[in-house]
Order: sequence, then C-alpha cells, then structure tokens
Amino acid sequence: MNLSNAHLCDSIPESTGNLVNLEVLDMSNASLTGSIPASFGNLVNLVQLHLQDNNLSGHLPAGIGFLTSLEFLDLSHNQFCGQIPDSMQRLGHLLLLDLSYNRFCGKIPNSVKSLQRLLKLDLSHNKLSGEIPVGVAMLPDLMDLCLNNNNLVGPLHRGIGALRRLINLDVSYNQLTGTVPNSVLKLRLNTRKMDHNQILGPLPVVDA
Repeated sequence: MNLSNAHLCDSIPESTGNLVNLEVLDMSNASLTGSIPASFGNLVNLVQLHLQDNNLSGHLPAGIGFLTSLEFLDLSHNQFCGQIPDSMQRLGHLLLLDLSYNRFCGKIPNSVKSLQRLLKLDLSHNKLSGEIPVGVAMLPDLMDLCLNNNNLVGPLHRGIGALRRLINLDVSYNQLTGTVPNSVLKLRLNTRKMDHNQILGPLPVVDA
C-alpha cells in the first residue's frame, strides 16, 4: 500500500492493523501525526514499513517486535521519543534500520547484535547516550553505520574494525573519548567521520 506524499494530515488508524496480509506499507511524507498504533503488531507479513518524514511522536510500541518479516524499517525524520525497544531484536531479517532525526534517548541496546543481516544502521540525530555497545561490532554484513549527533561516550570499540564490509562510518558530534583503534584506522572506508568528539590522535575523514 503506497500512501506516500498523500498529505493525510491525520493519525494512523488503529484499523490499519487489520490488514494482516500487507507486505509493503509506505506512508512517508504524508503529514501524519500521533503515534504508531499498537495494532501494528498484527502486520506479521510486513516486509517494508516506511513512515519517514512525518510528524509522528510517542514511544515505539513493543509490538513492533512481532513484525519478524521486516526487511526495511524507516522511521526517520519524526518526533519519536523514549528508548529503542528491546523487542526489535526479533527483527532478524532487517536489512535497513533508520531511526535518524528523532528524539530517542537512553542507551543503544546491545541486543542490536541479533540483527545479523543488517546492512545499514542509522541512529543519528537523536539523544542517545552511554557507550556504543559491543553488539554493534557483531553485525557481519554492516556497510553503513551512522551514530553521529548523539550524546554517546566512551571509546570507539575496536571490534568495529572487524566489520570488513563497512564502507561508511560516522560517529561525529558525540562525546567519544580515547584513541581510534588501529583496526578501525585500517578499514578501507569511503567515509570515516569522527570529528567533534574528545578523541585523541589523527582523525581521517575520507580514505584515499
């Protein structure tokens, strides 16, 4: 179902959860308000969910973890808040997870390591805090990792250097400390942004 750019100017109806055979739901840039209804947990056949570029708010319902067929989840450019629910660890088929430009807070759950097929993880421009969990370094197929513009602290985990498919790494505009692990410096990346932290040593931006 494609309702993108529809300018609905309303909340998502609870009855949307009755469309249990739906595989693709695109309601991006549709002037939506309110929160994601709990009934979304019924959409167990959903493969793609695009709700980006709206004015949605509130916490993500724990029932989002029931959408175990999801491969693409884009909730970027909204006003969602609260913590990233641990139930998302059940979304083992995810290829793309984009929660950027929201108001998520708290720590990045270490259970992110369960998303073993993930190619892109974008949690940038939120209010996330704490250290980058080791689970982020346990995603073997990850190509894009964007954690910039948060309140993350501590050192950059050396395990990120083991992400051999990684091509874009952005952890800029945080409060990271320590030095950049050699394993990370040796990665052949297209983009490597680490500026505006408290990291010691050289900070290459783009590999030659």
